[in-house]
Amino acid sequence: MNENLQIALDANAERRITAREQALNSLSEPWQILRQRAHNVRLQTINNLDEYLDQFTNQAKNNGMIVHWAADAGQAVQTILDIAREKRAKLIAKSKTMVSEEIGLNNSLEAAGFQVVETDLGEYIIQLRGESPSHIITPAVHLRREEVGVTFQEKLGIPFTTDIHTMTAAARERLRRTFIEADIGLSGV
Repeated sequence: MNENLQIALDANAERRITAREQALNSLSEPWQILRQRAHNVRLQTINNLDEYLDQFTNQAKNNGMIVHWAADAGQAVQTILDIAREKRAKLIAKSKTMVSEEIGLNNSLEAAGFQVVETDLGEYIIQLRGESPSHIITPAVHLRREEVGVTFQEKLGIPFTTDIHTMTAAARERLRRTFIEADIGLSGV
């Protein structure tokens, strides 16, 4: 295994263990009860999914949204491409969405000539490196500060640093411009 990857994963695991313990200690009820309650809600939702989807659709429409349904990944991608073309978009600001990863949305948008910029910091770092996310929650978990510093130096043109505040400030500045200049904002689940 890559030594840098192991170091990064070990550090992440330690942070997650500590955060989990703190979260569990802050609960007003035993976590087992809360987990069972969440399981019951999930089961109720799945068993009545059509009803909840109708409820969501109606509420979204009442809030002025347009809801699009797609039978499969290809149809979903085509719908999004059609919307982007209709809006004559060039730049798309995209928030973290696992569905877009699953359907290969970025590749399809870029192949059609759209510039897609990830706005989640971890996803942005991965995009700058031309990689795929390594984890559903922390897409850049496999990277060490030094690697991110080199990436920002090469791709953003900032002096090399491993200072987290400096790197996040540089990313925030670039992403702020993306938010302002984007023709379309895209988010999902």
